[in-house]
Amino acid sequence: MIGIYLLVVAIYDVILRDEYNRHAFRWLESWACATTGCMAMLASEVSIFILATMSVERLVTITFPYKPKLLNKRRGMVVLATIWLLGAALALTPMTSDNIFGNFYGSNGVCFPLHIHEPYKPGWQYSAFVFIGINSVALCVVAYSYIAMFVNIKRTQSNVSASKDTQFAKRFFVIVLTDLVCWIPIIIVKILALSSVIIPGIIYREDPRVILGHYPRYYISRRSSLYPRSLSQVLSHAL
Repeated sequence: MIGIYLLVVAIYDVILRDEYNRHAFRWLESWACATTGCMAMLASEVSIFILATMSVERLVTITFPYKPKLLNKRRGMVVLATIWLLGAALALTPMTSDNIFGNFYGSNGVCFPLHIHEPYKPGWQYSAFVFIGINSVALCVVAYSYIAMFVNIKRTQSNVSASKDTQFAKRFFVIVLTDLVCWIPIIIVKILALSSVIIPGIIYREDPRVILGHYPRYYISRRSSLYPRSLSQVLSHAL
């Protein structure tokens, strides 16, 4: 899904290159911007929810290795469906009312609703609720789960069953650490912006790229031809 988002942004980058300022308003108000921004937010939130769920599941499995698995196939499907429904609800809610949320996804050139440059634009409360509130709680759950997990691993290293789960936990930790490294700076920058701290453009201009960076397969380098340079040039004015 995040790949579709990046593809759409790249296509419009090619279409509007060198004349973005002439078409900026049309792009920011377009259904394409709103839809792709909604998809990016959905993918981001589902990703962090899945990481939190898997972290808790690993913690329970390692802490209680002889008890039945917390998530069997049926429960896993239910949990996944719930996560996707919750992510969809969070992503679609801003599209339900222009009076309350304004042009939520059209607040910047890459259609990702961080609201850094103008932190109090319409819909800022919802943006803060999602990116600071929900994501902070999810990251705290992940961090606590792994701290408790590795403390427990030290006590159960001689246990064969726990050893197998430990191998998986250590591999999965790399993914979790990447996600934490991506999201924590964004949360800090958003809190600073809401505190009326002036954020240098060089920092928040990179935010969408950093957030998308925890999808390694779809990472776009700043020097890549896919990175929306013409959009990023005016990002400091659009965010």
